[in-house]
Amino acid sequence: MVPTIQGSSGKSIEGLEESGAEEIYVPNWGVKVGDSFKDPAVCADVLANFAPPGVRDAISEMEGDHFISRLMLSSCNLSTLLAEGVTRFHKGMQEYEEFMKKKDKMKASITSMKKEIDGFAKKEEAWVKKMHEVTSRHEVEVEGLKKELEALKVREKTSLEE
Repeated sequence: MVPTIQGSSGKSIEGLEESGAEEIYVPNWGVKVGDSFKDPAVCADVLANFAPPGVRDAISEMEGDHFISRLMLSSCNLSTLLAEGVTRFHKGMQEYEEFMKKKDKMKASITSMKKEIDGFAKKEEAWVKKMHEVTSRHEVEVEGLKKELEALKVREKTSLEE
C-alpha cells in the first residue's frame, strides 16, 4: 500500500472523484522504448505529461505565490530525499560488499576445510593400511612363535623320555 504524502492536494482528489477518478491514466507522451533521459526533448515530454490531469488542474489553479512556495518546498524536499536515498544506497552497497567479502572468506574457509578433511581421510586410510600390515605381521609372527613353542614342547618331551 502506498502511504499518503503530507501536503498532497485534497482539492485534486475531490475533483477526481467526480470526474472519473477510477479511470487509469495513461500519459500522452511520445517517449519510445529506445529513448533516454540524455535528450532534453524526451525529458521535457515526460515532465509535461507525467502528472495525471487532476494534479495538473490543481497546480494550474494555484495562485502565483502559493505555486512558488510549493515549488520551493517540493524542490527542497526532493533534494533532501535524493541525498538520503543516495546515502542509503551507498550504505546498502557497502553492506553488500562486506557480505560478499564474508561470503568469499567463508567459501575459501570451506574449501580449506574440505582439503583438510581430504588430508585427514588420506591419513586415516594410511593408518588403517599400516595397522592392517602390522596386524598381519603380528599374526604371522604369533603363528611362527606358536610353531616354535610346539617344536620346543616336542623336543622337551622327547628329551625327557630319553
